[in-house]
Amino acid sequence: MDEMPVPCIVDGKLDEYFAQFGLLEAGVFSLLNQLVKWLQNAAQGTLISASQGWEPTLRESLDSLLFLNAEHVRENVNRRGGFRLQKATFLRSGSNEDQLLDKAMTFVTCSDEAVPLNSFANSIEAEVLKSKLCRGHTVCIVLWSGKDASGKEFVDDEYASETVTTFSDLKARADRFGCRSHFDTVLAGLERVWELACRSKKVGSEQSYFVCPIPVTVIFCVRRPVRLIGEHNQSSIEILPYTVEFRPSSDSKSLLQHGNDEPVAPCSQLDITNPTLLRNVSGEEDLSPVAFLGAGSVGSKIALHLAKCGVEISAITDNGNLSPHNNARHALIAPAGGLFNKAKCLADEMRMLGQTVEANDIDLREITDAVSAKRILPKRTQFALNTTASLLVREAVDQAQGVTVKLAEGALFAEGNGAYLLCEGDKRNPRVSDLVAEMYAVAPDAVLKQLTDERHGLTEVQIGQGCASLTMRISDAQVSSMSATLSQKFTRWMKEKPANGRINLGLSDPNTLNCHWQELEVDEFTIVPIDGIEGWQLRISARVINIIQGERAKFSDVETGGVLIGVVSARLKSITVVDTLEAPDDSKRSATLFVLGTSGLKESIRARYLESGHTLIDVGTWHTHLSNCGPSDIDRKTAQDIANERPPPSVLLIVAPDNLFAISAKAV
Repeated sequence: MDEMPVPCIVDGKLDEYFAQFGLLEAGVFSLLNQLVKWLQNAAQGTLISASQGWEPTLRESLDSLLFLNAEHVRENVNRRGGFRLQKATFLRSGSNEDQLLDKAMTFVTCSDEAVPLNSFANSIEAEVLKSKLCRGHTVCIVLWSGKDASGKEFVDDEYASETVTTFSDLKARADRFGCRSHFDTVLAGLERVWELACRSKKVGSEQSYFVCPIPVTVIFCVRRPVRLIGEHNQSSIEILPYTVEFRPSSDSKSLLQHGNDEPVAPCSQLDITNPTLLRNVSGEEDLSPVAFLGAGSVGSKIALHLAKCGVEISAITDNGNLSPHNNARHALIAPAGGLFNKAKCLADEMRMLGQTVEANDIDLREITDAVSAKRILPKRTQFALNTTASLLVREAVDQAQGVTVKLAEGALFAEGNGAYLLCEGDKRNPRVSDLVAEMYAVAPDAVLKQLTDERHGLTEVQIGQGCASLTMRISDAQVSSMSATLSQKFTRWMKEKPANGRINLGLSDPNTLNCHWQELEVDEFTIVPIDGIEGWQLRISARVINIIQGERAKFSDVETGGVLIGVVSARLKSITVVDTLEAPDDSKRSATLFVLGTSGLKESIRARYLESGHTLIDVGTWHTHLSNCGPSDIDRKTAQDIANERPPPSVLLIVAPDNLFAISAKAV
């Protein structure tokens, strides 16, 4: 061996450790002190501390690299011992005469796909990119030990520095790691497959894989007595990869040109990009899969934020195309020379992060049946985020059959200075449509003013001669800033999984850039079928129920009532109540009858409508009964009178001690 083992005396790079000391003497003293500690531990055999974990073999600054899904490789390790060939690609730098550990360098990327041993000859090929640079396909050989002589799992509990430089050394390591028999079996099998391929003339010197040596990486999965230091998954299996080059030629049937003296290079093992790696780097939990409805500027940024944190994105749906003007704010850059679907482009980007994403070029406004719902919300999906800011999409999803995932909606307003995130409760109660109505009822005045200001809505922006697009004028920085916070709010909601609904409202100061967020909990809505209009339902905010019960307690000996304020949706066949108005002073209360007064009533309704930014209207009235009886003849006549006086539908809510009744009538 030409080089002695290098002591690992600091956790990090030596030059960075040395540079932190202002005085040269202090740096030298500290390094020597660390070295003395290492030598003491080495002499006592305590370099490995069971309480800290197993320190992986030092493999920094090596010329050969292996990119690998380490978690997947470890999953294949079993008690029986064995080997597995996996497809891989490689990039090699150096001339054909250059060897590993000298001038040749290799970069191997191992896939998760297995290769049968008898398909080895068909799995290798190469092409020259330019002088001293080639690439191609190869295999990686994964090996692991079985049981020792006592019948227990073979464990290598002795630390050793990296000293492998030849194929002979590699065989010795296989022996030490308890998998020599599997090593010899797979090597003999590769030689046999290659010889048969040569005999059948399926390979030859004219084939592309002769243009350069073929790097093959041998990956030992070594069991250690304790977990590895730094392993987020608490694994005790250390991965030790080595690359050897096969140099097949027409005049030699052996894969190893130099036999046992063939150079072998230890590799630095780097995890390939996958959700597990991204979660580890981001410090995030393993969260449930999310589907995205909409892949515009906000949706694309939030989706990539989540994907880069290792959150699984199950599906992305958007029937819009990336156009040049989208480059101003979209997370992706629109390709030149055509129109490309946003969902498909975003899904392609996420596949490079190790995601498996279903991309749907579907108009979300037409999602109503269970089959369509399953496409946009695959079976494994637990959460969904709608970023379309479309009322039609919101209501289409609300009425779609078979939607059981917890849905959230996020959007920007006020030229990007404001944002909201609405998160449904358990069993989709409250649902997003409920939360939108509740938001208009409870949002602070400053937020509500910006939320409903028409001057800050959509603007026609010229995107070409004679062409325009309805959009908001917002910078990419502003969209990114608010979208990042929405991402954090959304992931926190996923972690906490509250039973109630949640309204998040944010508003930033365009001068100071300070942003203030408020979070409001929303209890489940009470749902009452409406008698008189088939298929309709009355959805009442818990806050309104509390107000009504408070009024009922205040007038416990007589009937009382008031006005219901909310929104109506003919598509959802629902009347959603999020506020009430007190009965006017000229109202009449008795033990058997309540008559709503009219003094100042129209003015109060009008004022509430204006306060809500022209969103909340008078949707009916309510009154109490002292007993658990349903609607009386007088109540039905009142419902008919209300229907004749107001635009349909309107509702009459009867609050009995133990029941709620809702009735309506058609105008005559």
